Amino acid sequence: MEDVKYVKIVKAMKPTFWYSDKIGEVYEVYKVKNYDELDYLVLNVEENYYLIKKEDCVELKQVKRPAKPGDYILITNPDFSYDYEKGDILIPSRRLTGGVLIHKIFISDHEYVVLEEPEEEELTATITVDINREQLEKLLENIGHLAFKVIELERRVEELEKEEEETLGGFPYEPYL
Repeated sequence: MEDVKYVKIVKAMKPTFWYSDKIGEVYEVYKVKNYDELDYLVLNVEENYYLIKKEDCVELKQVKRPAKPGDYILITNPDFSYDYEKGDILIPSRRLTGGVLIHKIFISDHEYVVLEEPEEEELTATITVDINREQLEKLLENIGHLAFKVIELERRVEELEKEEEETLGGFPYEPYL
């Protein structure tokens, strides 16, 4: 993750962390640090630098495509504008032909890249589990128990539906709202 330029905050382990009220926001990564065996990122927040636990954010990739409303865009090649500059991260409210609209300001598609989270497959590929054999056996036992419960519940639902149909004389029942 040393090549990371931008991250999105996805969680805060404690409500006292400076970013606990900034979930979903995107920031530039200034550098990666390691303190006490833990990885931290140093984020550039309006020219101030803050630490964030690496596990509390997700790396964003830069994609050259037309943005949709709600996407995060990074200004990379601004035309002459007093309203935004290179490096600004903005969220478009509307898609127009050839660009997006942000607070009544038109930004052409060639002026930005979209910041995207990795695909779900990419995220799950990095997850590792460190459990012993006893924990694994217990986990598999619990999964088997839950699967059995689901089958029992599905069977009971079928029985109740059949009873209901017999009670109503074969007429479909549609409750009034």
